[in-house]
Amino acid sequence: MSFDDYANSKIIFQNVRLDTIHPGDKTGHTVDVGLWTGQSIFRNGEIAITSGVETSDGRDGALSFRGNLVSVLEDGSTLSSSYEGETRMKSGSNQFTAEGEWTFASGTGRLAGIKGSGTFKAAGAGDKGHSDCVGKATKA
Repeated sequence: MSFDDYANSKIIFQNVRLDTIHPGDKTGHTVDVGLWTGQSIFRNGEIAITSGVETSDGRDGALSFRGNLVSVLEDGSTLSSSYEGETRMKSGSNQFTAEGEWTFASGTGRLAGIKGSGTFKAAGAGDKGHSDCVGKATKA
């Protein structure tokens, strides 16, 4: 088993809940809290159920975000990651692109002790999207 397989994946996701606050301090300023779920497909072909929570802050279609996710593999092993990045909304539509960095926080089962980090690029429309993750991982 190569731990790098778990640092290289595609995540297909859908927002389950998104709450937006308009603080009123600047025109177009929003703060969002969101919950999403989906599947991670790792380079070795394994599939995990993945869910995450994130917050974002920005204005005029440019948002900074950070979040945490947990992936649960079929055998019950888990991966926990943190991530942060920037989202850009396409003007006049619900399409978005995003990119950023991620870091493994922990693992359980056969992934206990996993350490690693990498980058991701995401795209989607409305409450659905996908993210391509690339990185390196080892066992601590």
